[in-house]
Amino acid sequence: MTHFDRLQAVIHRLEQAYVHASQEDKKTIDREIYKMKAEIGKILRLRSGKEPKSFEPGGKRPIPCYFNAGCCGYTNGTTCIEIDSNVMRLIKWQRQDKKRRILEEKDIHTLLQYIKEARPIDNIFQPGLSGENQSP
Repeated sequence: MTHFDRLQAVIHRLEQAYVHASQEDKKTIDREIYKMKAEIGKILRLRSGKEPKSFEPGGKRPIPCYFNAGCCGYTNGTTCIEIDSNVMRLIKWQRQDKKRRILEEKDIHTLLQYIKEARPIDNIFQPGLSGENQSP
């Protein structure tokens, strides 16, 4: 998924969780949604208001078997794919505090099953309100 796709999917899941959340959790969810919508706004401003294209021609979702295993450097850190103990993770290394943050993770066997069945994987990832942080 593109960063744009991921943000939209997480916002959707958070909005669904909001309905059954406690008052305290609703505040946390509101803050997370606000930050993600601000990030979407930033992406759209950089793209002159045009949404990034989906990987699937004419589709609304990315193709479920597309994985970009490359690293990408940003001004605030670097993202990469990590595979360890049958788990695939999208990791971000924060530049300021040198911490490792897990953005998404899923069991490889589950991912392979979804790919085999041609099911979209965007609905199996968890929002990850609190990522695991580790120093290098």
